[in-house]
Amino acid sequence: MAPKSSEKAKKETPNKAGAAEGEKKSPAAAARTRAASPNKLEKSPAKKAKAEEAPAEGPAAHTRAREGDLPTSAAAKANANAAAANLLPELTIADVLLADHRDTVALLKHFEEISGGGDKLAMEKLVDAVAITIRLHSQAEADVLYPLMAKRLGAQGKEAMKQAAAEHAQIERDLITALEQRKSGSKELASTLKEVMEAFIQHMREEEDEMVPKLLAGMSDEEQVEVCQSFLSAKAKAPLEPQPEAVEEMAAA
Repeated sequence: MAPKSSEKAKKETPNKAGAAEGEKKSPAAAARTRAASPNKLEKSPAKKAKAEEAPAEGPAAHTRAREGDLPTSAAAKANANAAAANLLPELTIADVLLADHRDTVALLKHFEEISGGGDKLAMEKLVDAVAITIRLHSQAEADVLYPLMAKRLGAQGKEAMKQAAAEHAQIERDLITALEQRKSGSKELASTLKEVMEAFIQHMREEEDEMVPKLLAGMSDEEQVEVCQSFLSAKAKAPLEPQPEAVEEMAAA
């Protein structure tokens, strides 16, 4: 009977081993068990949709340009141009005149604030900035704005043109003095720039309060945009050194 018991033991041994293996579940089986569990948290529909739409690329894939896309700088420029074309109105001559006037006054006030502190380097930079800003503005007014005033406003426009040109000629003459004082380190520089600021502010008020509103009243929006483009073009071509004689010739015409 011993042999029979031995054979029975051999037959039972693999069954026990199989049961043990069944108790130790594989990762896949464990995953299936978890999936069947009623306590498993389900993903929300939004998360499921997001997961399905997510690209197979790595987490930094969105920072790389796709094939055929513009380079980053060119794309940014294209977007900026598109935004400007769709959202920003075109500049008019009033926009540019007001901006020039405010920028010039801001530079002159900066100089006034630091002139008492003795910062010679900053004073020199501001004198150069004021001179160039007024020079470009003066040239554009002489080339574009003043002839338009004379043409559209008749005798009043011609008289206003002569007065404005004479004022600009004097301002540019004072700027030549200021540039010479900047080079020599003259203590009179602050006084000269103060005269420039007072003259420029007076000139600015006359234009903004009287002549420019009268000029714009008879112009369409399209004409104001066209005059603005001509004004900006004249600024881009203007000599950088003060030109009082050239402006003075217009005043005498």
